[in-house]
Amino acid sequence: MENCSNQRNASHTVLIGTGRSAATFLCELQKNPLTGRVTIIGSSHADLFFFRSLCALMEVNLEINLVDPDQIPADYGIYFTTLDIQQVDFEHKTIIYPSGTLGYDALVLVNEKRPKVLDHENQKKRRKIKSGQAHDCKNEGGTNAAVVEGSGFSALALVVSLALEGFQTYLVCNLKNFTDALLPEEEACLLAKHLKNKSIDILFEQKIERYLLDDLGNVSGVELSEGRTIACQQVVHAEGQFPDFSFLKTTPFYSGETFDVDRFSRIPALEDVFVFGQDSCNEKQGERSSGELNNETARYPGKDIFFQFPAGTAKPMVRSVHYNLLGMSWTVYGDLCTKWGKHTQNFYWEHPNGQISFRLLYDQRDFSIQCMASLGIKFTEHFRRQFVTGQWKAEELIQNLERGIVNQEALPEIFSLISKAFTVESKKVIKENNPSIFERIMERLF
Repeated sequence: MENCSNQRNASHTVLIGTGRSAATFLCELQKNPLTGRVTIIGSSHADLFFFRSLCALMEVNLEINLVDPDQIPADYGIYFTTLDIQQVDFEHKTIIYPSGTLGYDALVLVNEKRPKVLDHENQKKRRKIKSGQAHDCKNEGGTNAAVVEGSGFSALALVVSLALEGFQTYLVCNLKNFTDALLPEEEACLLAKHLKNKSIDILFEQKIERYLLDDLGNVSGVELSEGRTIACQQVVHAEGQFPDFSFLKTTPFYSGETFDVDRFSRIPALEDVFVFGQDSCNEKQGERSSGELNNETARYPGKDIFFQFPAGTAKPMVRSVHYNLLGMSWTVYGDLCTKWGKHTQNFYWEHPNGQISFRLLYDQRDFSIQCMASLGIKFTEHFRRQFVTGQWKAEELIQNLERGIVNQEALPEIFSLISKAFTVESKKVIKENNPSIFERIMERLF
C-alpha cells in the first residue's frame, strides 16, 4: 500500500457509504498526485472489509487507515471511520454526530447497496468479519467456510478476499452464469473455470432457502434451493441493502431511495455535494442519471482539491475498468455491451490454454474502435492513452499490441496469433462491407 506524505490542513472530501463507485473514485485518485484527504464513513466495520475487498479487486494501492471519528488526522491521506450521523449542515459544510462534528470541503453520498452479514447477538463474543479483517471471523482449529450470495463484481470481490484469507468459499448465484451480470459468454466461462481452479465453489441457479444455526444461535450453515446443505461460519449477501440516509429524510432532494441531481451527479441546490451509485439518481431535467463516474465533474468532484493539471489540458474521458481476480486480470477500455450493434464487428480471440482472451469491438464501416477488452492480458496506461488520444483504427491497434502489453516476455507468441486471426477476419469484413461496382450500381437503380 502507498502511504501519502504529510500535508497539514489538507482539503477534505467525505464519502458517506461504500461501494463500487467509491472504489472507482479512489482508483482515479491514485492516478494523479493526491493533494487532499478523503474520509469514508461506513455504518459498521463490515463496510470496511467490503470496501477493502473492492479496492483489492480494482488494484487500488492507496492505504485506507481505520481511525476513530474524533481523531481523523488533518494530514492528507485516506481514512475510514464509522459514524452515527444525526444531521448534515450543508450551509456550513459540517456533519453532526453524537460526540462531535466533522467538516468537509466536498461531500459524496454513495447510494449503493452494501453487503449484509448474517449476525446474531451471541456471535459478538467471537471475532468476526465486522472488524474489517477477514481472518478475524475464523474458528481456531476448525473448518473455516463462508458463503457469499450474489452475482456481480461486489460478490466476486468478497469471495476473492475470503479465499485469499484461507476460507473455503462458496458463491451462490441465482443466474445461469456470469454472462447476464458481468461478462460476454466466452470470458464468463473462462472466469468461472479460473475461480473453480482456485478452490472457489460456484453454485449457479441456486439461492439460499434457509439458515442453519447451532445451539448458541450462531451460523452453522445454509440450505440451498436444490436441497444441498453447506456448513459455514459466515453468510454474506453481497447486495444486501441501501445505506440509511435517515438524516436526509426531510430534504426535498431525497425520496427515501433516490436523489434528484443534475447531469453531473450534483445536487443542484447545494454546494459541493455529489451522489454516486448506479441507478440511484433521478435527473430533474427528465433524463435518467446512472450515478456512474462517466464524466469529468462526476468523476472528479472538487478536482482542484485532489489534482494538479497543467494549464489548458483536458483528460480524455474514456470509460476503463481493471479487475484482478485471483491473478487473472479483466480489463475493459470503452463501453462493453454483450449485445452488439448492427454495424459493430466483434473480434474475439482465445488462447488454446483457455486462460487468455482478447476482444475488440469496432465499426465495420470505418474500423473505428468502440471497445477493447482482455482477460489475462494487462496493458500499460501509456498504451491506453496513445490509442485513445490518437484515435487509432482497429488495424493500427493490433499492429501496436506488442509494445502495449505488460510483461511481454511471458506472452511471446500471442501477438502473432492475435494478428493472424484479426487479418483473416478483417479481410472478410472489408469484403462484406465494400460491394463490387456492379452491386453498387444495382443498389442505386433498385
